[in-house]
Parts: sequence; structure tokens; C-alpha cells
Amino acid sequence: MVKTIQQLIRIIYHKRAIILLVGFFLALSIYAGWLAFGPQSFAVLSRNQALEKYLTDSIQTLRLENATLQKKLFEIKGLEP
Repeated sequence: MVKTIQQLIRIIYHKRAIILLVGFFLALSIYAGWLAFGPQSFAVLSRNQALEKYLTDSIQTLRLENATLQKKLFEIKGLEP
């Protein structure tokens, strides 16, 4: 048992660079996956940009409608004493 543990430690010691590289790439892959599919992902960014465009267009439409209604209101007020 002690001999196999020592052999395992020796193998880990000799392969430490490979183990560190594999660990680094695993951590990098997890981070890339989190960026792509997590709460701050590219899909969320795209969805928010589409929502921003929709809301901006909606604001512009409502401003035009408000201007039209104000013009009608002033015309009605102007006709009545």
C-alpha cells in the first residue's frame, strides 16, 4: 500500500506540468461556457438589445401620438370659450 502511494506521488510529480495544463484548460473551458450560457451571456445581451430597440421605437410612436392628441386638445380648447 505504501509503495503504491509513493508510486502515485512520483507519477503526479513527474506529470505535474501536464496536470496543471489540463486544469488550466478545464478552468478556461468552464469560464467560456459560463460566458456563453450564463446569466451574462451573449444571448441575454442580444435579447436586451432587441428589447431596447423595441422600446425606443415604442417611445417614438407614443411621442408622435401624444403630439397629435395635444394638437387636437388645443384645437378643442381654442374653439370653446
